[in-house]
Amino acid sequence: MPNGRRAHPEHRDTSFDGMLNRAKFQKSLDLVRALGLSPEAVECLRRFAGITRKFPHEIVREVIEQTAREWNTALNRQPPQDPRA
Repeated sequence: MPNGRRAHPEHRDTSFDGMLNRAKFQKSLDLVRALGLSPEAVECLRRFAGITRKFPHEIVREVIEQTAREWNTALNRQPPQDPRA
């Protein structure tokens, strides 16, 4: 590093708000890890979250809510079950 300059410019936000956002992002990743997802799934969510500019836990929430809506629709199409069966 000549003259104390970085070889590559810093791409992330180095402001206080940027620091807070990175801390929130890390906390979101910790929430996703707490669900017991594989490291590969967590990494995929981390990368996708960076692309979509959402937090990883928000992506998980959206997927679960959409899945629940689909399951609810499918369950409502089923004929009622005989409770004696």
